[in-house]
Amino acid sequence: MLWYQEPVLKALTDKTTKYIIWNASRRIGKSLLAKSVCIHWALSSRCNISYVLPTGDLCRKFLKEIVEALQGSGAVIASNTMDKFITFANGSNIYFHSSESFSRGTGAKYLVFDECAFIDTDTYTAVFKPMELQAEKVYMCSTPNGVGGAFYDYYNKGKTGNKRFKSFATTLEESGLYDDEVVAEIKDNTPERIWQQEYCCEFLSGGISAFGNFESRLTKEGAARTKNMYGGIDFSGATTGKDSTVLTIVNDKYETCAVYTFQHCDTKTRAEMCKLLELWNVKQCFAEQNSIGDVNIEDMKRTFKRITPFVTSNESKRGIVEWVINLIEKGKGSILELPQTRVQFGNFVMERTKTGKIKYGNISDVFHDDLVISYCLACWCCKAYENKAKYTFS
Repeated sequence: MLWYQEPVLKALTDKTTKYIIWNASRRIGKSLLAKSVCIHWALSSRCNISYVLPTGDLCRKFLKEIVEALQGSGAVIASNTMDKFITFANGSNIYFHSSESFSRGTGAKYLVFDECAFIDTDTYTAVFKPMELQAEKVYMCSTPNGVGGAFYDYYNKGKTGNKRFKSFATTLEESGLYDDEVVAEIKDNTPERIWQQEYCCEFLSGGISAFGNFESRLTKEGAARTKNMYGGIDFSGATTGKDSTVLTIVNDKYETCAVYTFQHCDTKTRAEMCKLLELWNVKQCFAEQNSIGDVNIEDMKRTFKRITPFVTSNESKRGIVEWVINLIEKGKGSILELPQTRVQFGNFVMERTKTGKIKYGNISDVFHDDLVISYCLACWCCKAYENKAKYTFS
């Protein structure tokens, strides 16, 4: 156990504190402690534990890591990455839940919210907060993700002297895990706001998103149709299947009318997207051409002709992303709020490479960007074809 983990673990085992909140830097083992304490609880007495994460991918990853860590011990008698649970020999269970699938827990004695700051606030309130009522312990650990949300609120409660809440914070430099040279190198190669949030544990207004105050453009309901409608498609990976295929429909004001997500991109999915494009009377649709995109686009063109390939290189990606950033800064457009909208847009950042080039992407492989790219493609398509419509010839 590392020195800065000791007070957190002590609070997790005392009888007076229900809520333990750890605001921790990247790369100092906050998730390792969370997984370790879950194993300790599961083996100490027969109980149910709910482990909540922002994405299903993380659920499956952490489940596999716990099972592999206990391999050969006889402690685990069953596990399932589809239903996301681990059953122990003494009857204890760890159930994994993700905010994107709205899975609910039943009678958990212990609750763990890992990367809690990245769980959508509405989902947390509606789905996960009721689970706290029966729990004896609620443990939250995360790096910050802007100002507001359950993690931010609970962390501040732990600073008020309320005995039911205890909050801790550990920065990368405070941890002492890395020497000064390594810390300096990380800092030199990290944008200032990302350094402040991810490694100094600061709650920044507006977070670190490249889209700035994108939350001001979020809407609960889809926008109204206009005369001309446009689409954007980001296809899921051909082999991994970790991200989703997303179709975004926008009107000629760059406002999102509808978002459709599909786990994969098979023949059935492509046929369904063609029907939706026709249903919305989409004038034109831009679709990501990279990887499996060519095959998908050619197949869809047999049914829906008004689809154009878009190659998302670093340069072309930068062009459409920066145009949408500017759009949002001007208070235009709208983004439909879904369970993963804040997570994806909030963790889509700008970075400068060692050669000085600017690139955009999700801050970690943990977070996807399919909703982001799909919206950007739809807006770019609208821009391209609305401009064409303004030209006249004589």
